[in-house]
Amino acid sequence: MSRTLARLRRTLQDPLLVRAGQAMVPTPRALALRDEAAAVVRRLGSLLSPAGGTDPATLRRVFTLQTADLVGAALAPGLLRLARREAPGVSFRFRPEELEAGPALRDGRIDLEVGSIDHVDPETQVEELVTLRMVAAVRQGHPLAAEPLDPVRLAAAEHVVVSRRGRFTGPLDIPLPLPPLVIGMAWHPRHAADGAHHWLRDAVRRTLHEPGAE
Repeated sequence: MSRTLARLRRTLQDPLLVRAGQAMVPTPRALALRDEAAAVVRRLGSLLSPAGGTDPATLRRVFTLQTADLVGAALAPGLLRLARREAPGVSFRFRPEELEAGPALRDGRIDLEVGSIDHVDPETQVEELVTLRMVAAVRQGHPLAAEPLDPVRLAAAEHVVVSRRGRFTGPLDIPLPLPPLVIGMAWHPRHAADGAHHWLRDAVRRTLHEPGAE
């Protein structure tokens, strides 16, 4: 304590504490600094303490999400309703799957990727959300509905392929059965402890788990 006091005296060029009989009393400079120093210590303690819960109502953020068209269409309405109710200062920017997600998450161009997560960057954190199964739907009276459908008849039919990767083939190009489609979300670990991003991940999770969201 005496060494610390000596350093403070040299820095401030003031004795700070002086002897008065058997006690030590503060100088006027020490009294002037007391309240300000206490406030600095409190602010420093708050800064260095673990982050507490974030109040969504106070958030003012724009989150960028990269999603496939189908996932974005299922996610956006419920996510916007949830934000209006809980975090009215939050806005969302939805991007199509045009960026390589790993680098885009790493450099902050997107905050969250939601969809079929097929990249395996070691630092990316991934959470599975829902598992979907593929089904075939045809108009009433379509020839494929005239008798039981098998892989040969399905493959022989005319097809329009919509590929988010620009491919001409996919899981349908035999053999079947088709694999399930796992929808997840991915984020960079620098957001793992961020309260606002935690609310975003929870909001996406709750939205996709709502009845009717799938």
